[in-house]
Amino acid sequence: MTESLLARIAHCDGKLHAIAAVYAHDARNAARAADLAIAAGHAVGPLHGIPVVVKDIVDIKGRVTTGGSKVWADRVSPVTATVVRRMVSAGMIVLGKTHTVEFAMGSFGTNRHMGSPWNPWDLNE
Repeated sequence: MTESLLARIAHCDGKLHAIAAVYAHDARNAARAADLAIAAGHAVGPLHGIPVVVKDIVDIKGRVTTGGSKVWADRVSPVTATVVRRMVSAGMIVLGKTHTVEFAMGSFGTNRHMGSPWNPWDLNE
């Protein structure tokens, strides 16, 4: 599932501009570990091995969190948000981060400074 979604991101995101960061190396490592654990009967729950992405307003320690703003373009997160810690503890695999409106302060989904994502329904394949 992780490989399939990473391939889909690589294929579609040039047009969609939905993904702010991809953590492919770490995601692949986590997926391999999850597969081994599940095969050995050590699944930590029903979400074990499920890939997710989080908005770029959510901190992950050591990763850049822009909050959709050029002001934070190089801001490295000092901590990991509780929601991410809980998802990872449940076995989920963080593939990366999605673009967001600046500081999540908007209702139209546009970001003129960092670029606005397209609606996936607009992707013609």
